[in-house]
Amino acid sequence: MTEMRLQQVRDRHQMIRFFDGYAVERMEELDQRKLKRPLAKTYLLELLDGQKARTPQELQAIFGRRGVLLQPLDEWLFLVTDSQNGEIG
Repeated sequence: MTEMRLQQVRDRHQMIRFFDGYAVERMEELDQRKLKRPLAKTYLLELLDGQKARTPQELQAIFGRRGVLLQPLDEWLFLVTDSQNGEIG
């Protein structure tokens, strides 16, 4: 299977393809008991500062306060970059 890299994701269709491929590869590795990359986990971001993101720009500001950069791919789809870990989601 041709592996798509996170950096190549530019729209929702590619995002779905990326995670479909990632899930298939991890399942194959689990079946063989040879996990080469970590399992993907999802997290819920709870905002405790009382601000709600009603626009993509407000969401970018909220993440920015926590040192995380959101690069827009479309209106509400972002490539997430952390200064310490690079591209993370």
